[in-house]
Amino acid sequence: MNDKDVLVFQSKTFRLGPQNTHRFTRDEMPL
Repeated sequence: MNDKDVLVFQSKTFRLGPQNTHRFTRDEMPL
């Protein structure tokens, strides 16, 4: 994953809101 992909992923995650962040585990997050 490059920096742009990570930023896009983070943006989508934040847009879901705190109540939905539990759907993403550390393994699912691009590092």
